[in-house]
Amino acid sequence: MLDEIEEVGICYKEDLYTEFVYINKDEKDSLLKIIMDETIELFKIADKEIKKSELDSLMFEGMTIQFYEE
Repeated sequence: MLDEIEEVGICYKEDLYTEFVYINKDEKDSLLKIIMDETIELFKIADKEIKKSELDSLMFEGMTIQFYEE
């Protein structure tokens, strides 16, 4: 059961505070698709509504996704 859960670090631009939440491994795949879809601005991670424009980065086990302003 434990290996089905993954820790995700959510780092916000405003204060560079990193909050850690836990998601199922199944949720990770759909979350990665949402992140890659540039038409989606608002999404949920572990019942938290998040705007991509407010994110500095998301940290998964062994991977960091950095968000940049255009």
